[in-house]
Amino acid sequence: MKVLLLGSGGREHAMARALERAGHDIVWAPGNGAQGAWRRRPIDLKNLDLVVQLAVDEQPELTLIGPEDPLAAGLVDRLQQVGLKTWGPNAHQAQLESSKAWAKEFMARHGLPTAPFQVTTDLEQAKAAIATLQEVVVKADGLAAGKGVVVASNPEQALEAAAQLGPKLVIEKRLCGPEASLILLLRPDGYQAFPLVRDHKRLLTGDRGPNTGGMGAYYPIQETPALQDLLDRLWIALQQEGLNYFGALFLGLILTSDGPQLLEFNCRLGDPESEVLLESLQGDLVQVLYGQPLQLAPGCHIDVVLASAGYPASSSPGQIITGHENLNQVTLIHAGSERLPDGTLVTAGGRVLHLVASGSNLQQAQQLAHAAANQIRFDGRSPLWRSDIGGSLS
Repeated sequence: MKVLLLGSGGREHAMARALERAGHDIVWAPGNGAQGAWRRRPIDLKNLDLVVQLAVDEQPELTLIGPEDPLAAGLVDRLQQVGLKTWGPNAHQAQLESSKAWAKEFMARHGLPTAPFQVTTDLEQAKAAIATLQEVVVKADGLAAGKGVVVASNPEQALEAAAQLGPKLVIEKRLCGPEASLILLLRPDGYQAFPLVRDHKRLLTGDRGPNTGGMGAYYPIQETPALQDLLDRLWIALQQEGLNYFGALFLGLILTSDGPQLLEFNCRLGDPESEVLLESLQGDLVQVLYGQPLQLAPGCHIDVVLASAGYPASSSPGQIITGHENLNQVTLIHAGSERLPDGTLVTAGGRVLHLVASGSNLQQAQQLAHAAANQIRFDGRSPLWRSDIGGSLS
């Protein structure tokens, strides 16, 4: 099948690898520094006119949209208008991700388990909500690439976050428990779920530093029996509101003593969750999207992210990447990378590379990923990475 894959990050490289293993004809736009059996089409995904024209010219049998911005901007609507089959939500459905307020109100309408919250539109409302809810999480309403969330330690920090992230915010009660990610592959007539994955959002080892788009992930983690009840109720809610689209739905969860609670939705595959899940996928990704049962390789799987200096506030583009050749039992997934005309691999973003390793146990997978991380350099310096993805080895 001819597939047009849109995006340039680690998630899209993992998708490209899965499609390549199944023998599909892949056009990847704009792509990144990864090399494989696909054709790259450099294009600005913010220019929907150009993206639609590319799709019309290529006439793929299926278009897969990786990142959130084109979904929120209505790219699926545009592609469907020209008769092209597309994987992803339309702009209305994408509000599950593009507006945290809309998503929380959807949860509330259907009685889905989530933290108490208030939607505020100015600093005075935010101040009142913080006083009412006390221990809070402050969330920017719109898209923020995973970085528009502040888990406040005190009311002063919450007010500071509100001033920075506003004007429209979701202020919600802070819940206690381990977080987990669950990715659903939706179809209008049903869905199937990947296993739970644990993501690590904070920048630094020890769960310190600012939130990021994700510094690594691993699975399996312990499943919770109460999760199926949540999914049953969610599926009914999605059907009732016409949100049972052909695409992915990511559930950010916190596993509390009262059962799993919804933190957020994303209308796409998670990143870095996709890297560990898709690398262990057995079978044809396209057929799985259409309902073929999920089959994943056994064992424990881990993804360690290598980030450039300054991330998440900034990036350090153009740094020469070395030490990435001949990694031992580790798959290199490209994210913020690019190749110069002479083939030199350089940094081109904040999160640059993902190291995906598998083992019969988590410690074995960690050791492989850590050995590879210690081998790679950006302009001769060690990249930023966390040594505690999946837990400390000490």
